[in-house]
Amino acid sequence: TTNSTDITDESGDNVINSQETTTSDISGTVEAGSTIDSLTVTDGINTITVDPNNITLNADGTYSVNNVDLSSLSDGELTVSITSTDKAGNQTTSTDTISKDTVVDTTTADLSSTSDTGVSDTDNITNDNTPTITGSTEAGATVVITDEAGNEIGRATADSNGNYSITTTELADGTQTLTVTATDSAGNTTTTTQRVTIDTTT
Repeated sequence: TTNSTDITDESGDNVINSQETTTSDISGTVEAGSTIDSLTVTDGINTITVDPNNITLNADGTYSVNNVDLSSLSDGELTVSITSTDKAGNQTTSTDTISKDTVVDTTTADLSSTSDTGVSDTDNITNDNTPTITGSTEAGATVVITDEAGNEIGRATADSNGNYSITTTELADGTQTLTVTATDSAGNTTTTTQRVTIDTTT
């Protein structure tokens, strides 16, 4: 007797991110007429057992269960395991794996000291209306800066050390709060803000 199992996340990239912890689907096949004895997902320490009443088992042996809640499992590699018994009493088990990554490193932001022209290089006052914002986040994350109206004013990819530097598009004089959002490869996001005052008048 044979069986199979496959676990998929909503985006199909084989990585469960923070928005997908309750939307993973498990499907596969068992021999027609078989009984599913157990269906579990584990992070190696904690285990979720899927309620058999939530599993759709068809006459041809195909089965599926949708929107499995994996929020209680830790980040890392998850293993799904199905055990079934055919009509002759033969039992078999199959497994599949998927990654879980729900955390992105904290993002920082600051007006670059080369752009900060106030009385100190930390007062976030500048006479440059295309200032440079620098900071750090998770390596490889996409960093996007938006203005108070939600318009994108610059983006970059963090380098291998997580550092980024973005020179914005032209901004109007005045004080405003910029929003810096970093998105990692798994789709997790983190946000911080940076308040800047631009004064180009003489």
